[in-house]
Amino acid sequence: MIQLPFIQRLKWEEYMALFLGFFFVIFEKLLSCLAFMIHNTLGLFYRSVVRNEIKKRSKKRSRSRSVSLQRAKAIHDAADIREMCKISGYYVEDHLVRTEDDYILCIHRISKDSPGRIGSPHPKKLPVVYCHHGLLMNSEVWVCNVDPRNCLVFDLVNKGYDVWLGNNRGNKYSRQHLRFDSTDKEFWDFSIDDFAQYDIPDTIDYILKTSGQTKLTYIGFSQGTAQAFASLSIHPLLNDKINSLIALAPAISPKGLHNRVVDAFVKARPSILFFLFGRKSILPSAGFWQSFLAPKFFDAVLAYCLSQLFNWSCQNISSYQRLVSFAHLYSYTSVKCLVHWFQIMRSAEFRMYDNDQLGHDYFLKYYKAAKFPTNNIRTPIYLIWGGSDSLVDIQAMLNALPAEVEHVKVDSYEHLDMIWADTVKDYVIPPVLRRLRDIHHPPEHEENDKENREIQKNHIAPRNKPI
Repeated sequence: MIQLPFIQRLKWEEYMALFLGFFFVIFEKLLSCLAFMIHNTLGLFYRSVVRNEIKKRSKKRSRSRSVSLQRAKAIHDAADIREMCKISGYYVEDHLVRTEDDYILCIHRISKDSPGRIGSPHPKKLPVVYCHHGLLMNSEVWVCNVDPRNCLVFDLVNKGYDVWLGNNRGNKYSRQHLRFDSTDKEFWDFSIDDFAQYDIPDTIDYILKTSGQTKLTYIGFSQGTAQAFASLSIHPLLNDKINSLIALAPAISPKGLHNRVVDAFVKARPSILFFLFGRKSILPSAGFWQSFLAPKFFDAVLAYCLSQLFNWSCQNISSYQRLVSFAHLYSYTSVKCLVHWFQIMRSAEFRMYDNDQLGHDYFLKYYKAAKFPTNNIRTPIYLIWGGSDSLVDIQAMLNALPAEVEHVKVDSYEHLDMIWADTVKDYVIPPVLRRLRDIHHPPEHEENDKENREIQKNHIAPRNKPI
């Protein structure tokens, strides 16, 4: 009997995942074509229904509740980060960073100064904080809180810090290259390796030069923490430019996905994933579906996907906050970047991208992609992680990082709760501020903040804080 190598290489879960993935891609394409034809009429109908529903609810609520609904709708409908910040009385200054490999990254500086006066005519020499988003996100995720008291970025600005928000190549704000168009396959040929090699160090150098400082504090969320870990591990001199790395919902080597079939699919051979999704941007039609579907329906679909993939309930995030957050959640990245994460999940180690795409057990004896040497990081690290976060394997993370790492656990938090939960002001912002006060002398206008001084003096957590 003739033996087929392809048949022998895959397990039954992988065959099922391959079939379902292929069916999903075909179905999604057909559905996109159908939806495109009725978008102009049905899309307008959906949006008018939602607006009328919000107006009706606003009349039935108290004035404060009505204000919250109006604010939620304004942030939900905002076209970009500039409009989102303006709603809360903050301003955005755009800066363009050219990486060594010729990508143009747009990063944002947040301030209460009026446009054109942020950092002008001379830098204010304030302590610098650089925040970086997670996978399939952009800088907007930091400023879409319905309750501004839960917005870490705005609180840092109020406390007197010079706050910058980064963006990865390929996302909404960073789709420019000096040699390639975003429609070229070469533009999307990047993974976590490239974020670590170019995006993070080049952005940090630009921020320090522009702000006139020699060091900054890095605050990362999810993949934004992994990019920092990787970059610090391969750029030893970068450790001298970051006085502390604060990692929210840190990620190094997630165990996998909640759904067994999907988990087998994403851990399959990269060639299968590239066959299904191509070698450019992952799910490029996602933006179309978000604009087409009614917000509540889109919210329900995304919540179902998060539940199936990661077993997240999002119970700590209010319904209105979830509507707003999900509207600004998705941003483009490369298929190669997702494949890189799937390789990391499969190996259960934080490794560089496997260009040979071998990935099967019988090759491990002869070849492995290089591990990021994260134990060599010299920058002080502070982890804040959720006890219900399925993507955080805290013990594996502590084993991969230097022994001096400090960490704080928030028992009831899932992954997205770190930036969007209704209790961020109680469970996340206070430890971040305490960490920053340990690094910097408090700005003058913070000296009268009695509550913060008491927390720092007694080293206690806020009331009812389960960490």
